[in-house]
Amino acid sequence: MRLKVRLLEARNLTAADSDGTSDPYAVVFVGSSEDAAQTSSTVSSNLNPVWDEQTFSFADVAQDESVTVRVMDYDYIGSDDPLGAVRVPVLEAVRQHLSSGSEGRWFRLEGEEAGSGEVRLGFDVESVPAALRERLASEPVPAAAAAAAPAAGAAAAPAAAPRRKQSVLATAV
Repeated sequence: MRLKVRLLEARNLTAADSDGTSDPYAVVFVGSSEDAAQTSSTVSSNLNPVWDEQTFSFADVAQDESVTVRVMDYDYIGSDDPLGAVRVPVLEAVRQHLSSGSEGRWFRLEGEEAGSGEVRLGFDVESVPAALRERLASEPVPAAAAAAAPAAGAAAAPAAAPRRKQSVLATAV
């Protein structure tokens, strides 16, 4: 299959810079190898960045792989700080594509530094085998997928307190 990951926006990111903001960018890859990772543009001084639908394409994606999106804070001096990451199974991306196109869905970032951060991703999938389409259409949506985004009108989690930069590089995911 050919998979396109649409990086739309993020919200409630952790403030990693001393001025109470971050300079977020995302690293996107499929599988466990970051050799073919692709990187978004950096949005300066922003905890709710919009990436204007940057799209990352991956060919020959297997059904049993996952897409990882790692959100980082760019630092002019020193190493970049992780802001959280999300891993989406390819089958979930296909299911999202088949049910709602590439309009996007919110995913909670994970990791010690993620706070209440979320990223909105859309997926386009080409060459989905007919048998897989039929299987996904007949399966119920997993509870984890149904609960990935808060319901409309739900109270948002309190924003994470700004944190100070550290010279230690932590690896998310």
